[in-house]
Amino acid sequence: VIFSIGFETNQNDRQVTGDIPIELVITAVTQDVQYTGLTKILDLVAGDEHKLGFVTEINTESLLEEGGNDITVGVKLASKPLSAIRLLLTVPVPNSAAAQIAIKNATSTGSAFDLTFTYINWDVFQYVNLTAIDNVVFEQVHSATVRLTGSLP
Repeated sequence: VIFSIGFETNQNDRQVTGDIPIELVITAVTQDVQYTGLTKILDLVAGDEHKLGFVTEINTESLLEEGGNDITVGVKLASKPLSAIRLLLTVPVPNSAAAQIAIKNATSTGSAFDLTFTYINWDVFQYVNLTAIDNVVFEQVHSATVRLTGSLP
C-alpha cells in the first residue's frame, strides 16, 4: 500500500505562526488478521512560509545634508501580526556627542518615533522624515545610525 500525503490549509493567512508539527497516525481497519491493528505513525511538519520582519522604502539614494532636504522613509511589516506591534525608530547618540539626525512627521520632531501596526494596517507604509541637524560645525561626510526596534505595545 502506498500513501501520498499532502498538507494544505486552503488559505494564506499571511500570519507568522511558525512551523506546525503534525503527527499522522495510520491504522489498518480490516478483517484481515495480518493487518488488524497495524499502525504507522508519521511525524510531519506544515511549514509556515511567512517570515517576521519589516519592509522599508526610502525616497532617495543621495546623502542627507545638514540644512538640506529631508529623506522620507516608509516602514511596514512583512507579515500580518497576531497582535499589535510597536516599532520604535531611534537615533542613538554616542557618549557626549550631539544628535546628527532628527526624525519627524507632520506633527512632531525628535530623536525617537513610534509606529504602531495592527492586523488591519500591517501592510500599509507609515512614513517619517529624516533630517540632518545643522549644528553649525564644519564636518566632513560622516554617518549616523537610525535604529528600528520592534516590541509589543
